[in-house]
Amino acid sequence: MGKSTVSTNRKAYHEFQIIETFEAGLELLGSEVKSLREGNGNLREAYVIIRKGQAWVSGVHIKPYSHTGFDGHEPVRNRKLLLHSREISKLKAMLDQKGLTAIPLRIYFNKKGLAKLELALAKGKKIYDKKRDSRFLFFGLWTLEFAIFELKIGFLVNNCIYSQLEMSRIQNFCRKIRNF
Repeated sequence: MGKSTVSTNRKAYHEFQIIETFEAGLELLGSEVKSLREGNGNLREAYVIIRKGQAWVSGVHIKPYSHTGFDGHEPVRNRKLLLHSREISKLKAMLDQKGLTAIPLRIYFNKKGLAKLELALAKGKKIYDKKRDSRFLFFGLWTLEFAIFELKIGFLVNNCIYSQLEMSRIQNFCRKIRNF
């Protein structure tokens, strides 16, 4: 039985700059575990808080189990995180710094079948950081394709005889692509 991801927080990498990640166990009810095994979990509005020396995750939505009776669980409630005390104190010290927050990245079942939460210490991004990252992703992949194209042209140039005019045209074309 390998790792099976139940839910991921896809917006986390867009909204936050991830500094460090932790792995924590989750204290869940039986119907919550069964519901997670069906794939009914949502981390979109979730965050981690530390209260009285214990770590809690708040805002995780786990849909009620489909075959439960009238006495199911609350979909959104605070759930205790199972961390060592030194990890909690380290997390608390980092959270006391201005601008840092702890957010869950994904819920998964490990090889032993236990529900785990991957959480991250993160710093919120500004709007211009988000634009820069999306622009870098788009143009980074685009320029990578042209770099491969440039290598192919370089290979052709080195193995063939071109006139000086054709060589300068190819080099100018590659410079334009690189500077775009």
